[in-house]
Amino acid sequence: MLSELLSMIVIPIYLGFIGIELLYLRFAKQKYYRLNDSLSSISTGVIQQIIGIFIHLMVYGSYFWIQQHISIQQLFGISAIPENIWWYIIAFLAFDFLYYWFHRISHEVNVVWASHVVHHSSEEYNLSTALRQGTFQGLFSWPFYLVMAFAGFPLEMFLVVAALNLLWQYFLHTRSVGKLGPLEWFMNTPSHHRVHHGKNPQYIDRNHAGALIIWDRLFGTFEPEGEEVVYGITKPLNSWNPLWANIESFYDLAYDAWHAKSWKDKFAVWFKPPGWRPANLPPYQSVKIDPTNVIKYDTEVPLGLNVYAFVQFVLALLFAVFVLLKSKEWDLLTVAGPVFLVVVSITAIGGLSDMRRWAFIMEIAKNITASVILVVSLQNTVPLWASASGALLYLGITTVWLLPFMKQAEKAKITVAV
Repeated sequence: MLSELLSMIVIPIYLGFIGIELLYLRFAKQKYYRLNDSLSSISTGVIQQIIGIFIHLMVYGSYFWIQQHISIQQLFGISAIPENIWWYIIAFLAFDFLYYWFHRISHEVNVVWASHVVHHSSEEYNLSTALRQGTFQGLFSWPFYLVMAFAGFPLEMFLVVAALNLLWQYFLHTRSVGKLGPLEWFMNTPSHHRVHHGKNPQYIDRNHAGALIIWDRLFGTFEPEGEEVVYGITKPLNSWNPLWANIESFYDLAYDAWHAKSWKDKFAVWFKPPGWRPANLPPYQSVKIDPTNVIKYDTEVPLGLNVYAFVQFVLALLFAVFVLLKSKEWDLLTVAGPVFLVVVSITAIGGLSDMRRWAFIMEIAKNITASVILVVSLQNTVPLWASASGALLYLGITTVWLLPFMKQAEKAKITVAV
């Protein structure tokens, strides 16, 4: 299937172009990447994909059932949509239109914003930012795309146009490309999307387009790039933890709902625009945006710990890719264990970058668990003494590597974004 081929090639494309952009910026003497930010961005993408194994079953399963049983073709005996280039173009336009409206609503409704805010939480803007995706966003975008199922677009066609649309959006996340001439009139471009990621007052909730900027021009949400963009969100995340990035806004909404005095406000807080709070709670403090004096969240992490985190991140990424490939062969119960291990690994790496003491404990516990699992899984392949010796050696090296830095965790220098 074409959709499966696209899903197999996008990961190396994404990572490969991050490498190309890094090389270009090195020669251009521009610093648009920070290791902790990039690892955090890619980590949220890993969690989104790995937990997406379960979410996609529901989303794609319901899409297929609707298209096969209660689409307009099935209900009214209309001929099925043929899979030719013209219908793929129509499907692409339909997907892009629906994406615009989901994306716009995700900036206008608190609970939907909580699923999408992850993507905006980076204070940098580069190709790794494109991979910073909310794990739960698919649960909220799903109803919008079911319109295409009711219209009878085959699931394979939907998956192909969705992949192509998101691939185009990936390349929008760069500061290395200026304005693109006539394309700026009808296509979403890096310039237009930089505006979308800005927290400058004039840029907030603008340019929601996926591939075509025409929707923003038609529906009054277009804003050209002018003043230098300040990236991030008005209530900074102040963490490299990808798991916290996914739940912080839901936590804030739950807090406000719990402490609201009226039942009306307890309900309304979930559906009001971002920034709204119940009447009995203090309003969020507005922050003045100054492009000439931007204070970003940062932590001073020793070089040795950064190297450790990067090595563990590469191992976790490779394991995540392995789980994604094997998930089609495993039942859900078998998948659950490896998925949990990936999430713990990625979360611990984020915590190490935040210099949190709990992250060191979690990392050591994860290494012990992974070593035991490896010994058990290899029991029929290699002698027990060999796998056990390798596991103990790995545990010894990683523990000795980590412990000296654990003592520095409480004294780490942390810059809080404002």
